[in-house]
Formats: sequence, structure tokens, C-alpha cells
Amino acid sequence: MKCKLVQRCTNGTLLTKYLWLGFILFGLASLTLFNNRSNAMMRTQYFGYPERMVIYRNGSLEQLNATNPRYSKIYQQLQQRMHEPLYVAKLAAVPQILEQIKKTETAIEFEYSKSQSTTYLIHKTTQKYVYTRIVFPLTGTYSELFFLGDKTGYYSGPLGQLTKPENLNEFF
Repeated sequence: MKCKLVQRCTNGTLLTKYLWLGFILFGLASLTLFNNRSNAMMRTQYFGYPERMVIYRNGSLEQLNATNPRYSKIYQQLQQRMHEPLYVAKLAAVPQILEQIKKTETAIEFEYSKSQSTTYLIHKTTQKYVYTRIVFPLTGTYSELFFLGDKTGYYSGPLGQLTKPENLNEFF
């Protein structure tokens, strides 16, 4: 004598329904997880085109706008240095660090007339940043970080870790 549940299971109706529902739910969950990871890894634009770039080299500065032939190449090279997840570096005295970088190292600053907003994957969560300027040190101790700021100053925790800025040296 067989019980009704076993009969249903051997008939395939109840078991088949639950198996199909399980496969569909697992597939949707896997697809969502894969898409979220793919989007983070495949993002190609981490920040918008600035109105102006300022290049600092050992205390001197050069300003570039979009009409300069190096502008687009530098922008693309800096985009390629980015990858997620990022981390927030714990540094004190960021204004003094940036002042020193601009005087003794090579760095590029992007300046925007309007606030920019970007969401980065930091550790395992996303975090939104609003900024009007970014500094990318290209030489020295901080060359694998970038600093976000606004018209009043720079934020206390720079972000990193960027790839080494080897390809950018050809533009200077």
C-alpha cells in the first residue's frame, strides 16, 4: 500500500512542481548575483569628464581643457586605473598631504563646475560620493589613491587602490 504523497511524487505532479519552482528561484538568484558582480567589474566610467584638468609637477601647474589633444587620453588612462572594490585609506591631515603632493610630486586634478555624484563599491557595500574635484597623485607614496573634494576642501579618507600610473608618464 502506498500513501497519497508517494503516489503524487511518483506521478510527478507535486514533486515536479516543487523542483521546477526551486530551479527557477535558484536561477533568478544566481542571475541577479552574477549581474551585480558583472556590473561592478565591467563598469567603464567611474567619474565624468571634468571641465578642466590641472597638472601639478614639482610646484608648477599646467591647465588643460577639452580642446587639448592630451585631455581625452589622460582621462581614459585614469579611468583604466580604477577597479572595484575600493577601500577608504585612513589618513589624517589630508589638506597638508595634498599641498605637499602638489609642490613636490606629479598629480592631476579634475575640476567640475557642478557637483558630481558617483557610487563606488567600498569593501562589500556601495557608498555614494558627491564632489566637484578629484586629485590623482601620479608619483610618490600616494600614487595608488585618489582624493575627492568640493569647493570647501578635500574629504578626509582618500580612496584606493588604483593600479600603478605607469602609462601616464608619456603625457608629461
